[in-house]
Amino acid sequence: MSQATLAHRPPAGPIILTYDEYAELPSDGRRYEIIEGDLFVTPAPRPKHQNVVGNLHGILFNYLRDHPIGKLYLAPIDLILSPTNVVQPDMLFLSQEKYHFVSDRGIEGPPDLIVEVLSPTTEKTDRTTKSRLYARFGVTQYWLIDPTEKRLEMFRLAGGRFHGPLKNGVNITPALFPNLSFPRSDLWR
Repeated sequence: MSQATLAHRPPAGPIILTYDEYAELPSDGRRYEIIEGDLFVTPAPRPKHQNVVGNLHGILFNYLRDHPIGKLYLAPIDLILSPTNVVQPDMLFLSQEKYHFVSDRGIEGPPDLIVEVLSPTTEKTDRTTKSRLYARFGVTQYWLIDPTEKRLEMFRLAGGRFHGPLKNGVNITPALFPNLSFPRSDLWR
């Protein structure tokens, strides 16, 4: 076998992707993420998903306009937690103290809040793989939204893992956003 043939063979064992390989992926409308070096691909979000993201963004954006304690970012934006962990959460929040995590490549450090909207294709990954990943890297709060069940679950990091879901009544009162309270039903408008 010639050296040229050997050079074109994939390496033996698992292939671990890094940010550099991730940055070379095609811009084809799919959402690419790498978790522990493994490639994850998901289809574009569905209308219910986009509606709830838009509603929550509106609520938080209006709050932050009057209380400038940080900034919101919506997908697609790269959250680079390490060279082999690059994800695109549906929404993330950075407090002013973490603005230094913003770079030309994306957000390079754990945000205060990550929001993921569940879908049939992402629920298992969001609840298990990403939950463990975000906890390991020190994300303070993790919110999961199920648009089909009309449920918001809020988790807080303590002792290296997420605890919750935190209790809320008819109104949502997230501790991360002092004096914010909004009807749960505003998410589903």
